[in-house]
Formats: sequence, structure tokens, C-alpha cells
Amino acid sequence: MTKPRIIFTIVMFLAFACKTYSQGSVSMIEKGFSSGDEYVVGKNMAERVFYVIYPTRKMLPKDGAVKMLGEFFAEKQTRNFSVVHESRQDNVRYIIGTLTTAKGEYRIHLLLNVSDTKEEITQIRIESL
Repeated sequence: MTKPRIIFTIVMFLAFACKTYSQGSVSMIEKGFSSGDEYVVGKNMAERVFYVIYPTRKMLPKDGAVKMLGEFFAEKQTRNFSVVHESRQDNVRYIIGTLTTAKGEYRIHLLLNVSDTKEEITQIRIESL
């Protein structure tokens, strides 16, 4: 193999690995919201999360955010979650989704910090539709 071909192969491999990694965390978040499993979502949370669900607006430690999300899931009886919009700029990713529950539909807004090794939810906002 020639040197340019080797470099091209390495660059393509790294691009694919990064793309696959970022899709993995989003799919885990989708899975957690779809199944109503706050612990799956919690695996992708930062140590402190700004949690907003009317009338509550709090900066919580990860454990507190997981607990509040679990209470929400239990009360509303989650059925499905679908991503409506997703964008990324520099080290931030934003996801908007629709959560279908037994008690109605909710708009979910997630803000994630992105680093080379992980994506962590730093904000969760839940709005009734």
C-alpha cells in the first residue's frame, strides 16, 4: 500500500469509529426513553443535570435526576420515544424527541456535552404537548 492510501484508510476508520460511537449513545438514550428505563438514560448523564418539568426547574446530582425521571416514567407509563430533530455543533449535541405515554405526549429536549470519549446529558426538559 502506498503512504497516501494508508493515511486515507486510517482517516476513514477513525471517522467511522466516531460516527458509530455517537450513534451508540443516542440509540441508548432512545432505548431508555422508549422503555421508561431511567437507569439506561442515567448511564448517559453528567454528574450534574439541569432538570426542567413544569413547575420544577432544578440543578440535580445525577442520582437525583435519575430518580425524578424514574418517577415521571412510573406516573406517565412510557410507551414510545422517537427523535424528531438532532443537531451537533462543536462539543454540544441537542436532541428533541416525542415521548408517547399512557397519559399523553411529551416533548423531550436533551442537551449533551460531547467529548472525545463520551456524550453526557447536561439538561433534560420535558413539556406536555
